[in-house]
Amino acid sequence: MGAHQKLVTPPPTFLLPPSAPNLTLITHAPLPTPTPLGTHPYPPPHTRAQADWTRALETSNTLYVGNLSFYTREEQIYEVFLKCGHMERVIMGLDKNTKTPCGFCFIIYYTR
Repeated sequence: MGAHQKLVTPPPTFLLPPSAPNLTLITHAPLPTPTPLGTHPYPPPHTRAQADWTRALETSNTLYVGNLSFYTREEQIYEVFLKCGHMERVIMGLDKNTKTPCGFCFIIYYTR
């Protein structure tokens, strides 16, 4: 077979026994019915009740810090934000390929 020729396989053949004339052959599962726009089973956060968001904000110990320099180190984050309270941990956003900081972090405090 040449380097540029493709191997073509014929479609499978299904044979039903003659003793089963009332059987229906299904070769694949039916495709799911698409959901109409706006009827997703999990509504987006902006459609949730305002009370839920208020409650979550009142109990959250996590702070998002954005627009950081790509050269910001975790130690620098600790140095600046320890002044606001005892920090449990810092989660630096990292580029998935180079594993270098990409300009944001999350700070989790022990108390609010």
